[in-house]
Amino acid sequence: MKNNPIHHHKRRAAVSVEVALCLPILFLFTFFAFEFSRVTFLRRAMDEAAYTAAREIKVPGATVAEAIAKVDEILNTVGANSYSVTVTPTTITDNTEYVTVSITAAIQDNIVLTSQFFKGRSLTASAKLKTERFRN
Repeated sequence: MKNNPIHHHKRRAAVSVEVALCLPILFLFTFFAFEFSRVTFLRRAMDEAAYTAAREIKVPGATVAEAIAKVDEILNTVGANSYSVTVTPTTITDNTEYVTVSITAAIQDNIVLTSQFFKGRSLTASAKLKTERFRN
């Protein structure tokens, strides 16, 4: 039995239509998965940076500048852009009981492909630790 060339032509046309419909959707899902994993990765890095910076300044003699430098060091390794660091209190004394390091970053400034979906949204991370210099 010989193969019918008309049948092969119709089948190739059907495959072309299926690929034309499915491939853009597959690419879209791939790009979204990449972007959401980047946002999750950034969020975890911000958590780590806030906690590490708070640990840096909970010891006697530490300064707010050291906390900001530690946050910069950690977030620069992951390629973070446009973030702000807030340390509370702004002046650390021997009577300071707690230190809090907060980081805020705009999502659209820190992802590559789908920033229009995250306009106006930001990530925040915060760590609050008791200082070692506080005396009851």
